[in-house]
Amino acid sequence: MSNTRYRFNAYAPPARVDREQHVISGVSAMQAVEALGHRLMVDAKTLEQFVTLANATAHGLKSRFTHPGLSADGLGKHLGRIRNFRVEGDKALGDLYLSETAAKSPHGDLRDYVETLAEEDPESFGLSVVVDGYGAWQLADGTEVNNDGDGKPTTAIGKYPALRVTAAYAVDAVDEPAANRDGLFGAFSRTTNELAAEVYAQLDARG
Repeated sequence: MSNTRYRFNAYAPPARVDREQHVISGVSAMQAVEALGHRLMVDAKTLEQFVTLANATAHGLKSRFTHPGLSADGLGKHLGRIRNFRVEGDKALGDLYLSETAAKSPHGDLRDYVETLAEEDPESFGLSVVVDGYGAWQLADGTEVNNDGDGKPTTAIGKYPALRVTAAYAVDAVDEPAANRDGLFGAFSRTTNELAAEVYAQLDARG
């Protein structure tokens, strides 16, 4: 089994923005749908694995203003921490606790910017999880086998292998929301971030 670092975007309109406590509640980190164009499924087990790993962290998962890129890390773009992860329906939700430091970042008041954007135009931003994992085929007898790159097993019942999460690192705010496939909460899509593009290429090569 080899792990690959994945980044998936999920459209994330907030359920509520609390300006006094600086909390955006009910944001969507992951949804159980096909990762469009990338030969991978996110299912109920994926969501449970992600939520379990995310909730096992001491302070929640860090959240940054966009992904770190090839030429810069995430220092100065820290937004806060996402905590209280739970599965509701076909989504993994959490609550974004915005940090005081985000209001004093080198890039300006990111906290106010994100809160205002969440209130005024939540469709204009999304969340992207950063996880390690691998693909697993579901077989007709109820078992799973790792995706070894040799193609779909003859007894596999799914269209694509399902993501199995082994580590969760971050849930970052990104510029491009994903394709909206079922109303306000949507699916996954490619970002223009160079590292994300590289990851998707690796994922596709495993298909």
